[in-house]
Amino acid sequence: ADETQLGRTFSKCVLTSGIGTDFVDYIVDRNGLKQGLYTPGMHIPVHAVEHLLEDKPDYMLIVAWNFADEIMKQQAEFGKTGGTFILPIPEPRVINASGQSHRVMSGETRVSSL
Repeated sequence: ADETQLGRTFSKCVLTSGIGTDFVDYIVDRNGLKQGLYTPGMHIPVHAVEHLLEDKPDYMLIVAWNFADEIMKQQAEFGKTGGTFILPIPEPRVINASGQSHRVMSGETRVSSL
């Protein structure tokens, strides 16, 4: 996956949706050049992927939906420790460690933080 493209995808989604640090505590990126920096606009901190296992958030929001399968395989340990994946596009879904997917319908309770 082109990490520059992924960064642009995340930034565009964040800037156009109003997602900020009140909803997303941080993002992770395998690119060491981005770690320790902040996203443009909303100033969300960028950490190494290993931070997920240290911090153990309940949810991981995957904005790069077209790479979701690859990302979930790479982050299998996150799922095994109880983490849940959220894919907002193309259709909102919540996926648990066993791969069970739950579609999010309009009007349902939304996740308020990671």
